[in-house]
Amino acid sequence: MKNKSEITARVKHFLETIKELRDNDNRLLANIWWADFTKLYGDQITSVADDYGRLSGVQLFLKALAGGELTNHKTIVRVRAKIQEEHKELRGEKYKERKDYQDQWADEFKKNKIGKDPLGNNKKSQTSLFKEERKYYHDNK
Repeated sequence: MKNKSEITARVKHFLETIKELRDNDNRLLANIWWADFTKLYGDQITSVADDYGRLSGVQLFLKALAGGELTNHKTIVRVRAKIQEEHKELRGEKYKERKDYQDQWADEFKKNKIGKDPLGNNKKSQTSLFKEERKYYHDNK
């Protein structure tokens, strides 16, 4: 397995050089895995299996994936999220869209006074109920 600093450097490089990867984990995975794959099997990649026992590119890829030779997909996604958290300039366009939508939803939530029952009586939110239950549990250990 590759070490985390090497993976972080590779993911950051891809995010910096190919902006489309900032919003698409599948494309990010494909690019990193292709780099891994060609490094492992570059001279052996063929379009189909042949009479010399060489495997097709797809077969080699699946072998490498199943054998854990490619960078772990969960690690790539976690590292991408951490990089984008620390380096705002590497966030994709969808981040801004999600943030704007979240702000609009919160404003709508406040404006409509969600949290009241149909008769207008205040209800406790699920969060406040959970906090009360957690406090009760903690106090009565």
